[in-house]
Amino acid sequence: MRKLGSTMIYVTHDQTEAMTLADRIVVFSSGRVEQVGAPLDLYHRPIDLFVAGFIGSPRMNFLQAHVVNASSQEVAVRLSEGTVLTSWVDAAHLRPGDTVTVGIRPDDVTLGNSHENQLVVTLRHAEHTGDATVLYTNMGGVADPLVVRWPGSFSAERGTQLLLTANRTACHVFDSEGKALCRTCGSSMLETKPPG
Repeated sequence: MRKLGSTMIYVTHDQTEAMTLADRIVVFSSGRVEQVGAPLDLYHRPIDLFVAGFIGSPRMNFLQAHVVNASSQEVAVRLSEGTVLTSWVDAAHLRPGDTVTVGIRPDDVTLGNSHENQLVVTLRHAEHTGDATVLYTNMGGVADPLVVRWPGSFSAERGTQLLLTANRTACHVFDSEGKALCRTCGSSMLETKPPG
């Protein structure tokens, strides 16, 4: 496209094609534009749950939670099994007890003990992809597996308990309507859903 000096529109349902070919992506849902932006903007700053779940492979982990406390700088939420996570987002409009969804990309979870944002999980199984290992884990009170993409090789027996740390600068938080809260530790979204 650069060689031709032409602008091209390419329609695909394959997000890998979209992420690797496009300078800009338009995400549609039910005939409506959800978000427009550069591939990495959509990946790191999805505007809502739909875009967050659509962009990325393995897909983003979603955890239901309730607000413990909130400010314009960060929010603390409690997961169903009692774990408290913090995220650097503008949550000034939220109140204790509000229902939210926490989104964590598999690449933003690390193995190891930490004093904050620690998750206790049990290994369900591991997929070795050569350059990485995709871990499928169970967490109390969560029906879907929590997926972790670990760089390189990892091996442990099924049923092994693991301690994970969710990066609070990369934890996404979505309000009860599925809208993303703006990050306070990075630049804001360049483009959002158009009016109307």
